[in-house]
Amino acid sequence: MRRSEAYLAEAQKLSLTGSFGWRVASGEIDLVPGDVLHSWIRSDDYPNLELVLQRVHPEDRTLVQQTIDRATRDGTELDFEHRLLMPDGVVKHVHIVARATRAESGAIEFVER
Repeated sequence: MRRSEAYLAEAQKLSLTGSFGWRVASGEIDLVPGDVLHSWIRSDDYPNLELVLQRVHPEDRTLVQQTIDRATRDGTELDFEHRLLMPDGVVKHVHIVARATRAESGAIEFVER
């Protein structure tokens, strides 16, 4: 299992991709430590939607929030592009693709696909 996780982490670094899981009810986001998404967040805090939204480029925040609101309300997939604004001023372009699932409790969760 650890070897598979190491291979996945290395492949994500090489391809500049990442994976995540997001529990909508709590706002908690699971990131693979060391992958590109984790390095862009760079926080000692547990990642959550609020922290991620702080990195969204100001010109894209409304679009991102509307897209997230629609997907969480309707339980539809996420598939959109936007920019991140890093603390050093560098702009990163990201493409988010995630499917909506239902936990046993019925709560919506999103998993990067």
